[in-house]
Amino acid sequence: MANQNAPVLVIGGTGHLGSSIAGSLVGMRQPVRVLTRNAVRARQILGNEPELVEGDLAPRAAVARSAVMEALDGARAVVICVSAFSPKLIRQMKEIERDAVLTILDHAREAGISRLVYISTYDIRQDVVDSLDFPIAQIKLEVETALRGSDLAWTVLGAAPSMDIFFAMIRGDRMIVPGGGPPALPTISRTDVGQIAAQTALRGDLAGQRIRMVGPEAMSFPEAAERISAVWGKTICYRKIPLLPLR
Repeated sequence: MANQNAPVLVIGGTGHLGSSIAGSLVGMRQPVRVLTRNAVRARQILGNEPELVEGDLAPRAAVARSAVMEALDGARAVVICVSAFSPKLIRQMKEIERDAVLTILDHAREAGISRLVYISTYDIRQDVVDSLDFPIAQIKLEVETALRGSDLAWTVLGAAPSMDIFFAMIRGDRMIVPGGGPPALPTISRTDVGQIAAQTALRGDLAGQRIRMVGPEAMSFPEAAERISAVWGKTICYRKIPLLPLR
């Protein structure tokens, strides 16, 4: 039986979803450890409660292995919520989200940790990945495949897009959406992701399962603009702009 006083390690614990996961664990009075590239920034985001281990997943040098092994040492469970989907890190996406994560799985086994929760995308199917040139989906699929072939007590949580996507499109009093968005978009609150992931990490009866996380209803961007307008008490005008070809 896992030591109930041992920390839950959150890798990616300062990100959009990861910080909510770490915060939920703290709120449940669980010991939390976070592996972070910048301990000063992490302390500003997470407060004083979590234990911090400073290290970078991207480098392939021995120092990266050392930091990961230090973070894993004595942990009761690991939550992986790594994201390189930012202008600063996107060129290292495969190195961080695939190579580093697969290495963490090996290190977790070496450290004697079996309980692992992996935050993935809402749904992944090989036929869809093959038909779309969407690298992050292929990366997530490869990690999930590795988990299924491992002896870890894993759980995959497939998260729908964060509800913050609606707010990210707002500029002043306009919601500007390239291509207009889908007719209905399933989303979920980052707070809900944090609470679900925290509880999943502490439970021992969800091993070998893939669970999709989604909010109560799907909304289009125009519908979201109307609801935000009602809550904010000011009109947010929806604007569709042409979707230019992107690479």
